[in-house]
Amino acid sequence: TIDAGQPWNGGVSYFEFFDTGNWQGGADAYLGLRVNHGVDFNYGWAHVVYDDAANTMTLKEFAIEQTVNTAIIAGDVGTPNAVPEPGTLFLAALGLGGMALRRRRAAQLA
Repeated sequence: TIDAGQPWNGGVSYFEFFDTGNWQGGADAYLGLRVNHGVDFNYGWAHVVYDDAANTMTLKEFAIEQTVNTAIIAGDVGTPNAVPEPGTLFLAALGLGGMALRRRRAAQLA
């Protein structure tokens, strides 16, 4: 959980946490983020992969809690919005229109 209880270093607005030790040699880790709004903060996380040999850091994903002073769990992206299915009425109308078009063509050929 990322919130006010974490070891924020004064003006530094991130902290590192993971289960595999320090960053030397590379790491697949999370960074806790804190965005300052005066007396209020938004908390977030960034999932990064650090490659020591290449001296690169790749951002895999991130999230920021939109409600101020509210904790967020690292790796939690919330509930994704459902993709709406095509409406049943639209599909029925499309089918009826196709049947009417076919009947009209059949009548023209007769």
